[in-house]
Amino acid sequence: MKNYVVGIDAGTSIVKSVIFNLRLDEIAKTETKLEVETPQSEWSEIDMNRLWEIIKSSIKTSIKNSGIYSKEVAAVSITGQGSGCWMIDRDGNPVRKAIIWTDSRANVITNAWKKSGIIKKAFAICRSVQISGVQGPIVKWLKIHEPEALEKARHIFYCKDWIRYKFTGLICTDGSDTSQTLLDVARYNYSDELFNLYGIEEYRKLFPEIIPKTGIVGKLKPDIALEIGLEPEIPVVSAPLDGISSGIGVGCFKKGQAFTILGTTVSNDVIIDDLSDQTDCVGMTFCFGFKGLWIRSLNPMCGTPNIDWYIREFGVLDRIEANKEKKNLFEYLNSVIEKIPEGSLIYHPFLSPAGERAPFVKENARAQLFGLNYNHTRHHILKAIFEGMAFSIKDCYEKISFPVSEIMLSGGGAKDRVWPQIIANVTGKTIKTTSGNEFGAKGSALIALVSLGIYKSYDEAKASTIEINRIFKPDKNSFEKYSRIFKIYENIYKKMWNQWDYFKKV
Repeated sequence: MKNYVVGIDAGTSIVKSVIFNLRLDEIAKTETKLEVETPQSEWSEIDMNRLWEIIKSSIKTSIKNSGIYSKEVAAVSITGQGSGCWMIDRDGNPVRKAIIWTDSRANVITNAWKKSGIIKKAFAICRSVQISGVQGPIVKWLKIHEPEALEKARHIFYCKDWIRYKFTGLICTDGSDTSQTLLDVARYNYSDELFNLYGIEEYRKLFPEIIPKTGIVGKLKPDIALEIGLEPEIPVVSAPLDGISSGIGVGCFKKGQAFTILGTTVSNDVIIDDLSDQTDCVGMTFCFGFKGLWIRSLNPMCGTPNIDWYIREFGVLDRIEANKEKKNLFEYLNSVIEKIPEGSLIYHPFLSPAGERAPFVKENARAQLFGLNYNHTRHHILKAIFEGMAFSIKDCYEKISFPVSEIMLSGGGAKDRVWPQIIANVTGKTIKTTSGNEFGAKGSALIALVSLGIYKSYDEAKASTIEINRIFKPDKNSFEKYSRIFKIYENIYKKMWNQWDYFKKV
């Protein structure tokens, strides 16, 4: 019996190989660090061959640790980081190291496009704001600075596509990645107008076929199967990029469902069936393999790094107190901020040196505290940080302007005891979390189970594999208070708009 699926999640700095059973319980997992190289300031690159070696090794380790036989594995499913620029030559070898989504070398190009109106014109077609880490600006940068790399290239695609190619030998891509920069999302086709707008039309031939939907795309090559200890010719399944797969992993695949991922960035996503209202030039819009549906996504630059900053600056004292009370640090911090009155301070979580990209785009935006006096302690600041990130989440969902009644929560922050309740109270939405840990790999594995016919539908698969483990209902009084504070929060950053620019100049 083939009772297991291998789920691969090739993230930015961690590669995960997870063995799931047919209920999508995690049987074994291998995590391996992936080095992100910075050959110059603001550059971020990954060695494509090193990633492939890590994936092969992690699968072998997970199979060994799981205690299962290779013949019991039904499929390999793939998700991974999105955006960036991954290129191979005619022999299938990397042209250069991959330029990934965190790279900002193309900032000068996107800034010029903003001034010339290209960003707005492109948004009307792909419904995503062009930022430095997506393919259009990167290819334009390569055209100017490394034309020899483009001349050598045979195909330009993405992280998942590279892994899929190595498993199967197939050259293709999917709509979740191409949506962000080169796709007419309404028509699910490459847009010649976008290639022309970006000034890269001569490289159109390098971009591969877009597969029409998620699911089985090929079979595992015999030589690779032998190398990693799996059966040859088992199905290889294509899933959307990691953030979207995480949404599927918590059960979101229908119109009106919403999910937020509390991680390094905070991804706020709603599944929509109508693009006509999405006219604000902010955020991203993804095709994700479900006909007639898109994911509208607004992702602030900084999520948990706001908390990391607090711990870096104030954590020594908190660790001492936590040890005295025989608590771990985060349980101690939860117990402390629960006692802090709501809205004691207002914090804007725009902590990234690169500014903000959602719920607005402003490269000079900066974090700030409002209302501080000498009666406040460091714990008032911490409570304000949690509240500020919740205000940002609320702001993003309001900008998406699609009706949402509940939000599925995942990511490291979703395991917290206090933060989800703050989000519920600020947004006025019911917040739910699910059992499990590796939701990106789980989402890709769920797609595999439906594609294999083990479950007849996504609804059936969801009922059998996804368990709600916590529900946070908004408190009416807290929601009303936070709604009044949110107006102040919003007014402050609007008033600061020009001041941020002046501050940058001085």
